[in-house]
Amino acid sequence: MNMIYTHLLLNDVPVIGSFLGIVLLIFGCYFKSEDIIKVSFGFLMVIGMATIPVYSTGNYAELYIEDLAGVTKTLTDTHERSAIFALAALMFLATITASALVVYRKKPIPKWVVYLTLVYTLYCGWVVTGTAKLGGQIRHTEIRPHHPDNEQVIKKEKEAKLSDRKKPQAMQKGLLRNANPLH
Repeated sequence: MNMIYTHLLLNDVPVIGSFLGIVLLIFGCYFKSEDIIKVSFGFLMVIGMATIPVYSTGNYAELYIEDLAGVTKTLTDTHERSAIFALAALMFLATITASALVVYRKKPIPKWVVYLTLVYTLYCGWVVTGTAKLGGQIRHTEIRPHHPDNEQVIKKEKEAKLSDRKKPQAMQKGLLRNANPLH
């Protein structure tokens, strides 16, 4: 297993994990369960620490793909800057949740700490989702904004809609088929 595969395998952990942590924290708040709130804090702490291997494998993955066709320095640098920011944000989240678990291990976590953590976790989820999107744009040209491939797809879709308007109603509904047996 090389570093590209490892990076791709791990990079969904902070994205999915932060949103699962949000759901767990909301669930704990809704049911006023201190146990669920503390479990969600522990879960968010682990998710925050899981960003370390994601970030560190990204640097190695960049070395493998930097010379591939369609990969630009601008795309990789933008993703890397966003990844540094996401790493810092989630490490801070891990610090907050770990501190709260230590300080409030024998008593309930105050509501203001829980709600502030919930808001900050929503922000972290937004940050890591944006970072993942930027990473996806490196190899998936179809999700790049203003990319020639996207403009060609949009043009083809418009042409298809125009040609559909010219077809008889029965053909549009799929009642009539082309005479060509290969279609």
